Amino acid sequence: TAGRGEWSLGRVFDLYLHLADPADTYLGRILVGLDPNNENFATLPPHFIPSNPMADELIREAMDLMYGPILTAWHGKGVRDFTGILLRVLPSVIHHSDFLDDWMRRVPGHPFSSIPLLHRRDLLLRLKTLVTTNTTDSMRVATGIPPHIEHARQMKKCLDICSTTLGEVKNLKEDVKQAVVDAYKNRAAENGHMTADCMCALFENYEEKMSAKIDSLREENREVGWLRNS
Repeated sequence: TAGRGEWSLGRVFDLYLHLADPADTYLGRILVGLDPNNENFATLPPHFIPSNPMADELIREAMDLMYGPILTAWHGKGVRDFTGILLRVLPSVIHHSDFLDDWMRRVPGHPFSSIPLLHRRDLLLRLKTLVTTNTTDSMRVATGIPPHIEHARQMKKCLDICSTTLGEVKNLKEDVKQAVVDAYKNRAAENGHMTADCMCALFENYEEKMSAKIDSLREENREVGWLRNS
């Protein structure tokens, strides 16, 4: 900031600190709202998946719809040709179209309503499949990333592993407890231990035997009575 404002930091700092691209890219990430202390700070900006976007018919249509007059006025004029810059701007509009559309609907007359692409839902839906924040052939590495971001990413992985391990340990505690209970119940009768389940099983078995005996006696009585009557 001091360098951009041409403010002196003293002889030593003025000698060794100079403006450079890495600081510009780092500042750009902060200006777009990314948290410099978050591991997602290293995310890539929205960009087109095709390596030659202008060769895609849908992208050309969207570029003409959004920036037609600019492309016509400055096409082929060397460094003043804005095609390359606009090919970086358009993917961001597509990627954040849901946010823009939400504001456009909630606030009638909002300036977002004048974005022509938001009124072409069919074209917008097809363009979303051509935009990504993952690495592609045209954008492989994120720039302006300080070393501590990698540390934050590694710490996030460690925290995820710890959380997963903790959950498995908690589940294991319940599983072991249930396994011990089941084993105790299964071997209780063999070991001569009387449990509630064992008692219920004994009573049920006894009840079945008594019911069978009663049914047998009832059937015998019926046969005896039939013989006497006959």
